[in-house]
Amino acid sequence: MSEPRAPVEHFFRHESGRLSALLTRSLGVRRLALVEDVVQAALVQALETWSRRGVPEDPAGWLYRTARNLAIDALRRERTHAQALPCLAEDAERESSPLEAHFADEIGDEPLRLLFPDRCGGTFSTCRWFGLFRHSAR
Repeated sequence: MSEPRAPVEHFFRHESGRLSALLTRSLGVRRLALVEDVVQAALVQALETWSRRGVPEDPAGWLYRTARNLAIDALRRERTHAQALPCLAEDAERESSPLEAHFADEIGDEPLRLLFPDRCGGTFSTCRWFGLFRHSAR
């Protein structure tokens, strides 16, 4: 197995521009940030893979194919997220407006206020939840 560091450094210095240009031509200038990201990721992946398996016969082709596959994966993820976003927004909207249950024998707030006098200035439940309800020692 040959040392992968030298070929990766060579491709980083001399071939990453060409690889970026090829991918930019196929993906478009609007996706330049994506192109730069996948080229960097392909170089990192080359360093990891080539140290285990050795440098392939056509390292430039391997890098191009890896970067292209990473770009395709990123575009698929982007498309999936774009399709799922409206559904997620609907779900979030549904969850943010809680459904209120009304029962025929439900007791309103007024009778409860008569049963439990408010000693702390807030509602009974507020006082109880925040520990403001004081019991008299008499």
